[in-house]
This record gives sequence, C-alpha cells and structure tokens, in this order.
Amino acid sequence: MTSPKRILLLLVLFAGLGLGFYIQQGLESRSPTLSIRIAVSQTPLSTPFYVAQAQGYFADHGIEVELLPYVGGHRCFNALIQGEADLATTSDSVIMFNSFGDKQFSILASFVESDNDIKIVSAPDQHLRDARELRGKRIGIIHNSSSEFFLHTLLLIHGVPAETITLVSLRPDQMVAALDAGEIDAAALWEPFAQEAAQLSSHGQPILNSRGIYTLSFNLITMQDQATAQLEAHRRVIAALNDATRFIAVNPARSQRIIATQLQRDPHKIGHGWDDYLFKLSLSNSLITTLEHEARWALNNKRVAQQSMPNYRALFDERALIATDATASQIQ
Repeated sequence: MTSPKRILLLLVLFAGLGLGFYIQQGLESRSPTLSIRIAVSQTPLSTPFYVAQAQGYFADHGIEVELLPYVGGHRCFNALIQGEADLATTSDSVIMFNSFGDKQFSILASFVESDNDIKIVSAPDQHLRDARELRGKRIGIIHNSSSEFFLHTLLLIHGVPAETITLVSLRPDQMVAALDAGEIDAAALWEPFAQEAAQLSSHGQPILNSRGIYTLSFNLITMQDQATAQLEAHRRVIAALNDATRFIAVNPARSQRIIATQLQRDPHKIGHGWDDYLFKLSLSNSLITTLEHEARWALNNKRVAQQSMPNYRALFDERALIATDATASQIQ
C-alpha cells in the first residue's frame, strides 16, 4: 500500500511538471518583441507618441520603439525616405508635396487634427493686426510644408495677391531669431515656435487671427514595401497610440507635462493652446479631399513639376489601423 508521504510526493511532482509545462506553453505562445524607429516631429501634435512611451503602452503591446526627434514633419519625411526611420509623422501638406514623384510611401493613420496650430506671427516692430496688412511684407515660411500652404490659403481668403509679398524660406527653428532681428516682417509657423515668437512682442497680441482657415492633420507614414514587411510592428504601434489617445482625453494635464518635458517648454504654455488639438486615430475621405485641394493649388501655381493629380486613395494602407479598430477607417 502506498504511503501517504509517497502520494504527497507524487502529487507535488506532477504539479511541478504541470506548472512547468504551462509556463513553457505561455512563453512559446507569447508574441516576440519587435523593434521599430519612428521619426517624430517636435511639436505638441506628436503628444500620443511620447505619452505611449512614458506610460509603457509600446512595451505593453510588445514593441520596442526608438523615437527619433526632428524639427518639422518635412524632416521626418526625409528621414523616412533616407532609411533613417521605419515610420514618420508628417502633415498632410508634406504628404501632398511629396506625392508628386517616385517616392513610394503609404499613409497608415491620422492621429491628430488642429485648425489653429499654424499661425501668422508679426515681428515686434510691425504691429500687424490684419492679414491684409501682409501686403508688401517679407514673410517667413517653411518651404514645402503646411506653413507654405496655410499662408497661401490665408492670402487668398483676404484678397492679398501672392505677388505682393516676399517669401523667405527658413527652418522653423530659425524663425524666432529672424523675427527678432527684423529680417522678416511676419512668419507662418507652427507650435511651439509660434508662442515662442509671440513672446518677442511687448505690444499686445502679435498673432493674427486665423483660426479655422486651415485644418491640419498629422499622419503616420511608412514606405510601401515596409507596410507589408512590418505590418505586425505597425499594428502594435497603432494599438499603443490608440491607448495613448484615450489617456490624453482623460488626463490632459499629465499629457501636457509629458510633451512639455520632451519639447523643453513650460507646461502652462503648452496648455494654453491644448484645446486646439483633437487626438484621435482615423483615416477618412476628408483627408483625400484635403490632399486633392492642396494638389490643385500646387499644380495651378507650378509648385510641382508633375502635371497630373496623384491617386491619393492608392496611398492609404488601412490594414494596421483596422486591425486595431475596425471603425477607425472611413475610406471608401
């Protein structure tokens, strides 16, 4: 007859073997950790990426992410094209300018919109109050970006002929110094540089009212061949960004502190324009409409060499977004 001690020993042994098998099965079924590099524009628009990193959402979804900071979505786009990054954040205008040519890239998702991120800031000695006063002025722009298209739209709405102004192409990080030195009379630039430039003035509000004139979107893009090769990595990134946008909606103050730390800005100044941003993952027909509108402007003004409208629907790759949220894409 088997002793109680032997029975207990056998039970412990079988339990140990079962636990070991269970752990091994769990390890084998767990998805391997993937890694990816993302070129991220240094703007409050990029908040979801830094929130996802700070809150551990990338790690939660099994993706190791290296966030590569660049000043402007146009530079992020170039980093992607040159192979320095696997994904990039960029505006709709940068996408439009680069859609004319042989650059084979795909749009995976939009993650934020704003109708007041880009602003016209007057130089300290100009005291401009109305867009019509831009006639005859030297205006700083970031070439081939949303800055340039925004300025065009503003001039058109206010009846200021483009030939009556002088465009000065600068980097966004050069604008503030150029305004302060009197090298330009005004600048079309995005946050956080717009608020930094506004602080130069001691004569009231130097920012011209232009809210609602142009709704900018920031988008996540990749090269077309990588859209398939890195599909699972892209799905995990977008899932983490989805968590981040939910966090931002519930915790705006904490989100502002996270991006303020990254941008080395005062959180209160980041918070000043926070309501201008709508953080949400999506792809929609309205983005196609915006791109086509911008492309017609570029064609009519001979800003691009190609003479035919790109097929923007063909640039969209919805697979990673739909795998995260089947309702997020409204593309038809």
